[in-house]
Amino acid sequence: MRKPATDSLLNRIKRDAKRLTSPEQTYMQALDALSAEVGYKDWHTIARANGERKANEVEAIPLDPVLPRYFDSTPNEERSTQQLDKFWRKPFILSRDDGTFEARCLDGGAWDRSTWYGIADTAEAARQLAADKLEAWTVMMARPVVTYRSGDDLVDLVHFDHRPDAEPTRFATGVTIAEAHRLLVEFDAQAASRKKTTP
Repeated sequence: MRKPATDSLLNRIKRDAKRLTSPEQTYMQALDALSAEVGYKDWHTIARANGERKANEVEAIPLDPVLPRYFDSTPNEERSTQQLDKFWRKPFILSRDDGTFEARCLDGGAWDRSTWYGIADTAEAARQLAADKLEAWTVMMARPVVTYRSGDDLVDLVHFDHRPDAEPTRFATGVTIAEAHRLLVEFDAQAASRKKTTP
């Protein structure tokens, strides 16, 4: 699997290439061989990927960000505040070996990994895909959900649009089913009105 072309990876390859240089293998040949071991055609390819990665780090949706260890096998509730601050609801793009680009986002759609948003032929198309998917997810998660209470016939309307380190917020508490329905109709009408007025 191809590793992200980070500065630390390139520095390690250069350091190891110096150590491996011999009469039988030039420094450049060692660079190429070590680059191939981490998934790149040669040294020039990984160096170019490093430059592209740096250029894209300033983009709103980064290309090949450095992800924490076990990023896609960690329950969201066990993630640190720092990790959530950096990645929650912030899509990113991964380069694939076939030249396409995969859009992903840690958005709560999966309990222990980032959500797969899809694949595109270019980084820009993947960014647009990620932005569109995140917008749709955010709209869906903003709608309150009816939750039933124990001990009475009333319900709560709850926003589950929250980070794993926060509590859900209550939109309405102790209302009848009919009242909850009316509130949801009003919520949907206001959301539709905002969508129409947004350029």
